[in-house]
Amino acid sequence: MAELKPKTTGYYRTDIREIISYEEGERQAEEVYIYYSFADNGIWISKTVGEPDFDFGRFLKSNRFDPGSMDPEEDEPLLDDGALEYQCGRFEVEGGMVIFTWKHSALETKELTWRLRITDSGEMVGDDADYLLKYVEESRKSNAGAKRSSR
Repeated sequence: MAELKPKTTGYYRTDIREIISYEEGERQAEEVYIYYSFADNGIWISKTVGEPDFDFGRFLKSNRFDPGSMDPEEDEPLLDDGALEYQCGRFEVEGGMVIFTWKHSALETKELTWRLRITDSGEMVGDDADYLLKYVEESRKSNAGAKRSSR
């Protein structure tokens, strides 16, 4: 059987997640969804938003993201509030795991790596089953099954 790998048509989306940050010493919690797209050349792009029905396919097309010309070694642009407009990194598949690598000069370690296991159903799940990416066909949007979790 061929090794499972991320689909490069459509996109993936997390269930609702809580992201914690600290601004001027105060804890801030924000509920978000994270959308991912994967390309055959090993590049991934993600966008974090507060909308379960965000049209990620339209976002990718409107910003003319071409995975062949994206450079994951370069820092992504920032929005006016200092947040990342999107994230872009590399991935590889090894032993049923998708290994994500993301580099950014603002990171203390300059590089983060994490892994998600690909299930037989095509979803991707973290080791603790708390992080789940569900596949969304490009022609439809889905907000079914939203639940709270944190990472």
